[in-house]
Amino acid sequence: MLGLFTASFYAADVQLTTTVYPEKREVKVPFQATDRAPVAEVKAKVKGAAGQITVEMEYKNLVPAILFGGDITTYVVWAITPAGEVENLGQVATSDKNGSSRFATAKKDFALVITAEPLAPVSNPSDILIFYSGAPAPKDAKSRTFAFAGLVDKSELFTCKNKSIRGMSYSNTTPVTLLQAQKAVELAERFKTDLVLPEAVKSAKSALAQATNLLTEKGAGNKAGQDSARRAVEFASQALKEHFRIVEEKAAAALEAKRQAEKAALTQQATDADTARRKTEVSLQQSETARKQAEEAQRRAEASIAESKRELAKLDQERARLKAERDALANRLSGALAMVSATTETARGYVVSLSDITFDTGKATLKTDAKYSLAKLAGILTLLQEMTLSVEGHTDSTGSAETNQKLSAARANSVMTFLKEMGVAETRMTAKGFGPDQPVAPNDTAEGRARNRRVEIILPKTQ
Repeated sequence: MLGLFTASFYAADVQLTTTVYPEKREVKVPFQATDRAPVAEVKAKVKGAAGQITVEMEYKNLVPAILFGGDITTYVVWAITPAGEVENLGQVATSDKNGSSRFATAKKDFALVITAEPLAPVSNPSDILIFYSGAPAPKDAKSRTFAFAGLVDKSELFTCKNKSIRGMSYSNTTPVTLLQAQKAVELAERFKTDLVLPEAVKSAKSALAQATNLLTEKGAGNKAGQDSARRAVEFASQALKEHFRIVEEKAAAALEAKRQAEKAALTQQATDADTARRKTEVSLQQSETARKQAEEAQRRAEASIAESKRELAKLDQERARLKAERDALANRLSGALAMVSATTETARGYVVSLSDITFDTGKATLKTDAKYSLAKLAGILTLLQEMTLSVEGHTDSTGSAETNQKLSAARANSVMTFLKEMGVAETRMTAKGFGPDQPVAPNDTAEGRARNRRVEIILPKTQ
């Protein structure tokens, strides 16, 4: 079985340095950065005692893995043996760019590797290799190089926006743990893990809501909020692990069924070949020329039928794939947007409407509930990098036209600014206020005026 968050495609071999760590001696291990890594310094002290190896890792100027964008959220440390065995030692905490982490393993002879991953509890290292251990001083420990082919290309399941984060800096004020929790819940929803572990998904969403409220209201350093974010990741990871376990079991069953079918086909082919051989022997008795003609005709017919079947199968597969992709994208987008706020599908595209409860009367400052909804929308938009959007503010006819125009524009800009803070590129967005010029209901009733006071986010369907 491939394990949680893995794919079947493996990247090319990489050269690693393995070290045999002695008992009761501290070994200083240098690290080398790849061209995908941030400009940071990583080093470690490794010591063996009582049958266990401890790794004290220190880092400086290590920006969060969130900068890779897409589904990537964290750094994971691996112990890799020359035999190709991998062990997930744990996550590198990057709430501060300078810090240290402690890990332990029962292995004695291994290389240390740091990769960027979608979540911490993965079973195999991704091909987003960031740092790898070098050789310590010869007097401290013996080391040698070996080829490792176990880095996994996970791009079929998880996206990575930036190939390298060298030279990039992190300026987002949202705590990294909260972003990791949001991504974990998003992945759990994307893979419909509520169908296998609904309680875990429910707990993950509840923990995420608590983390969002605490870290928003009480600051990024709130311990309870940080703990809630970590719980959200744990619950979501449980659901994802169970989902992929079932997927892998089904894949194994399908593979076994295919093998049995191929075996039956080979048996049938052998039977058919034997029948054809006997027929050919009879034909030989009649005429050598007739035999050759019959064999040639049979060969051409079988080749023609096989080719026709292959072409038809390819055509059917391509049609099914295209339809599945279109249906999945449309269902995922409309379903995801509906979880953000009231969404209408129109000729202009999907219209997400935020009612006047998003702001206090006469003000353009977003309320907390609105920020939570917009944060979910921002998470959706990170998966649809090519999609642009328009933010449009509207008011009722109460008050002067000039005041309403300014208020609607300010509210639209407030929404766009928040989305930008959540990682949506400003170049993808436009904001405009229309004041009372585009009502959706009469302004002569309180209900109608309430419907007219709104902010609408339009996402075109054609992209």
